[in-house]
Amino acid sequence: AIGVSVGTAQLGGANQDDEGVSSGSRKQDGKAESERAEENSDNGSNDAGGDGSQKEIGFGGQIVIAACGAVLFAANVAPTEEIVMIAAENSSRRLLALAFFTLVLSALILYFSEFKGARQFVRVGNPVAIIGGTMMTYAVALIVSVLILLFFGRFDGEALNMCVAQTVVLGVAAALGTSAGRLLLQQ
Repeated sequence: AIGVSVGTAQLGGANQDDEGVSSGSRKQDGKAESERAEENSDNGSNDAGGDGSQKEIGFGGQIVIAACGAVLFAANVAPTEEIVMIAAENSSRRLLALAFFTLVLSALILYFSEFKGARQFVRVGNPVAIIGGTMMTYAVALIVSVLILLFFGRFDGEALNMCVAQTVVLGVAAALGTSAGRLLLQQ
């Protein structure tokens, strides 16, 4: 259901034919909508609430949304044996490269993916904001990864380096979720 909701939001949603509206009444609705938009612009407001401003989600809200996205993506992968196998078979250098790749991928999704409506949720022009937002997104992904791996008992009896390796590996899926979640779940 969540995938359908996200897909509908990104790909244009249900059209009015699904609701039984005829094409003639759609044109009338379109005219009425354009007239309402002109009236709102004359009144100085640009949304249905009439206050002219859109409420921005704060830092705490962004973290919660990112964590929800991470759980959606990583919870499906965490109980599988592949996380343990990939973590065990890779060297520290490869895990470091995987972490760097995940950071780059997170930045690309979050700031340069052109999701529908994404520009209102991220600040693209400032490199410091891009780096900070990407680091915050990856930190949330790693924290969620640790919590999910603890929940599934993947750290029981494991050495610290294996726990870190599993966290980095699961962090890839979680980072995809945090990046996409910050854009998709708040729309």
